[in-house]
Amino acid sequence: MRFFFHRHHEGEPCPHMEGLLNRAADGSSKGLARWYALAHAAHCSGCKKFLDNLTRMIEQMRREKQPPVDQGAVDRLTALVREVGAVESATEQG
Repeated sequence: MRFFFHRHHEGEPCPHMEGLLNRAADGSSKGLARWYALAHAAHCSGCKKFLDNLTRMIEQMRREKQPPVDQGAVDRLTALVREVGAVESATEQG
């Protein structure tokens, strides 16, 4: 089945494969589209390099992603800052 896969030798991904490779890397493609992207990358050095680099970058971004901010904690901290400010103002006046 090698005849289905175009070999792109210039080190860049095949232009017609970029969308499929993006979806394969981020996990949003399923079934035949995912299979085709992975099979193509297995036989095309430019697409393999692109897929490997993109997958590595996405994994790194997911590892470094900060957890969502707890709005309750932000509200409590804001209230504390206001309270400290009010106490300081009262101390300065009295």
